[in-house]
Amino acid sequence: MSPFAKPLGITGEIRHASFKLTTGRDQQLLLEPIEPLDVRRLGIVDGATHLLNNVWLSIRPTVNYTPESIDVQYRELILSGGKNPIAKGSGTVRVKTQKDHAATLRADGDLHLDLGNFGTQPIFADVLSDIAVDRSLSAKLRYDPHYAGASVHIDSLNFDLLHERTSYVQIEVADGLTLKPTLAAGDSFAQYATGEIELSIKDLSSNVVDDVFPLGNLSFDTINGLLNLTSDGTRLFAETAEPLVVKQVKLMNTDRELQFKPFTFRTSGSIELVKQTIKTTLDKLAVQFQNEAAPALSGRLSATIEPAQTDPLQQLNADINGALPQLLNQPAVLPQHSLTQGTITATVGVDPQGNISAITRIENLAASKPLAIHTIALPLTGNMRPDGNGFDFTMPLVGVGSSGNSDSFTVGDYLPQAGKPTLLRLSSTSKVFYLND
Repeated sequence: MSPFAKPLGITGEIRHASFKLTTGRDQQLLLEPIEPLDVRRLGIVDGATHLLNNVWLSIRPTVNYTPESIDVQYRELILSGGKNPIAKGSGTVRVKTQKDHAATLRADGDLHLDLGNFGTQPIFADVLSDIAVDRSLSAKLRYDPHYAGASVHIDSLNFDLLHERTSYVQIEVADGLTLKPTLAAGDSFAQYATGEIELSIKDLSSNVVDDVFPLGNLSFDTINGLLNLTSDGTRLFAETAEPLVVKQVKLMNTDRELQFKPFTFRTSGSIELVKQTIKTTLDKLAVQFQNEAAPALSGRLSATIEPAQTDPLQQLNADINGALPQLLNQPAVLPQHSLTQGTITATVGVDPQGNISAITRIENLAASKPLAIHTIALPLTGNMRPDGNGFDFTMPLVGVGSSGNSDSFTVGDYLPQAGKPTLLRLSSTSKVFYLND
């Protein structure tokens, strides 16, 4: 019985099987193919669940057995669903079964997957039921992992996601990576992965993504980015070595009309895991509309999260700056406005005690027509609930306009409850409020 997998039911028809068996010293057995092993209508069943169904397999396996190990070298692997190719490849597998030692497994090889046909097999059909995997989507994998105990060590790995033979997403492990899928209580999150890994996205368009994940009324020209992850088992740190850039983003309504002018989204970021704490940062956030010299939105966000705490959000800081004329001059907002200048700024903070502080300012207003209002300030203070479920706040408003100063005072709370509609409740009072402004 394999120490790595539970028993499975296998059905099929062996069309060709021709091997040469050689015996050697110390109970060694060598099994070599004379011609490819050909199996038709191959099926694999786990209890009542079908994993593979009606698969054709052709392979040249060489098996070298000793009491301490089993070495399998396979060449010319071809897996297909009838006439539809699923996988091609070659490689080796070694299982060591030394007495009084835990079994270990090592594998290396190359694999080419046709993801469109791969996704039709039962083992993946349920997982991919909401994903329209295009037949022109494929993957190349070069791997060298070994399994021992509760961890998996990858000496090297290269993964390429291709669409019509062009690579758009690459994952590379060059200097080794150890994965530990299961952690004990209190273990550092950084122990999930130790080593280095690189993820790159190059010129990935919405046309390609839409073939896999339908985007509806969203489209874009390209996504580019480069992410590096490093971990020593104590600290896991991932950061963008090159900014994530999404160019020519278009949002349309159901009539295919643009809701916003085409824009480019750009950001850099990082995530750090130490013990049970997660820290994440998004830097240099920017949204820049087509034909504009400066971004319409820019800012920075950072957060500290401790999932084991009653209130996981331990800290939040956000700073957002906006150019009002650009933001208003969008088809779905207020394209006929007369503003020639104006800024909106928002600062939000949450501290470890759950105190919320924020302020939004609209100022530096100017227009081609006389303005009734000049500045608006919205300071906010509040608290996260002790159980982390909801928050409450107060928010006064101060506006300076042609008629004088307007004010209001708003109280709000948010308390989600299972089985009930989620509502943000607000109530406002005012001493003086000039509606004509």
